[in-house]
Amino acid sequence: MKLFAFLSMLLLLTPVGSVGADQETEPQAAESTDRFDIVTHNFTRDGNEVEVWIKIDRFTGQTWELDGSREMRWKTIPELKESEKPTAGGVLRYELYAHNFTKGGKDLEVYFRFDRQTGKTWRWSGTDPGWAVVDQDK
Repeated sequence: MKLFAFLSMLLLLTPVGSVGADQETEPQAAESTDRFDIVTHNFTRDGNEVEVWIKIDRFTGQTWELDGSREMRWKTIPELKESEKPTAGGVLRYELYAHNFTKGGKDLEVYFRFDRQTGKTWRWSGTDPGWAVVDQDK
């Protein structure tokens, strides 16, 4: 009888709303921490070292640039063609990669946005007006 009374009292002290509440918030917390990714990229522009950050929404593919040598604010990197805009999804599908290279004696940088679901790839450089689709042989 004492055990029954103890369990009954314990049940009354447990808030009803808390049962399962932690389970509901865990996926949302994981989603919010994994949704955005930032790639830091160092390169030389006009003989000066420059650091640029690119932020990507891994669900939608939307990207922003923050150039440490210019205005310190996130600026949207546009899509060159609306028809080539990335498709939003319910999973982490977009990745971002940065690459330095030299062409004609000039240091250049290029970024690649990759859709892990479709295999589609876009390229963008700080001198380009926006993301352009990278053609692929079939």
